[in-house]
Amino acid sequence: MIPARVATGDVEWPGVPDDPRYQPPAGPRHCYAPLAARTIGAAGAPALTDLRCRIARLPCVDPAEEARVDGTAPKPRPRRPI
Repeated sequence: MIPARVATGDVEWPGVPDDPRYQPPAGPRHCYAPLAARTIGAAGAPALTDLRCRIARLPCVDPAEEARVDGTAPKPRPRRPI
């Protein structure tokens, strides 16, 4: 954020106006990852390439216990002792 003041009509920044000091970015760091790449093929048809990272299913997650596509939850099953 850059604090601007209406009363003075100026921006408050450290250092002298002719030689302002460097200020590192404030706030959280934002990171972005591409999800897909769009290319145009030789025939002019667009093509999408999936760039998402895929991970294997965790061995501790039972597919029968996951939510169903229609939004209903499966019947709870008794837990196995650890």
